[in-house]
Amino acid sequence: MSLSQDLVDLAVALKGASDARMDAALARIAAQWGVAWQELTDEWMAALTALTADTDKWPSRATILRSERALQALEHTAQRLQELVEQNAATTTGSLPDLLDLARNQQIRLIGAQFPAEYAASWSATPVATKALDAIVARTTGQITALSKPIPDDVTAVIKSTLIKGVALGENPRRMAAGMV
Repeated sequence: MSLSQDLVDLAVALKGASDARMDAALARIAAQWGVAWQELTDEWMAALTALTADTDKWPSRATILRSERALQALEHTAQRLQELVEQNAATTTGSLPDLLDLARNQQIRLIGAQFPAEYAASWSATPVATKALDAIVARTTGQITALSKPIPDDVTAVIKSTLIKGVALGENPRRMAAGMV
């Protein structure tokens, strides 16, 4: 199969859509950081002005560490940075469902665009139900052996890997487990 211009155009358009969402999230994060530093600027300027008011030289480390204003500015900066970390985590994870849905839809469209014309109309992707995904996650992250007869971690990893591959291939987990025994 050759790479058509339509497929390339579709890939570029879809990449642009995901880039736009990422750029929007990054812009929100940058704005939050900018506001935080603007809020802290006056406090730091006051602390630095107090430290350098009586001299033309930069104060020593000991002088800075004894300065209440500098220590207060530093404490407020640490608090604000912690708040930003929490805000950024919320901004980032809040964007994920939309981004993952977009990626899934993009993948479906790209796959469909690669089919020959006679098959493209009849092909459709059936999304995996959320309930089924939850079951897969529960099964692959849960306890898979008896607690009374523990097995080594490397064997557990192989078992889980085989089960995950089986799920990806649409195999019945019991059939995969029988193959491991």
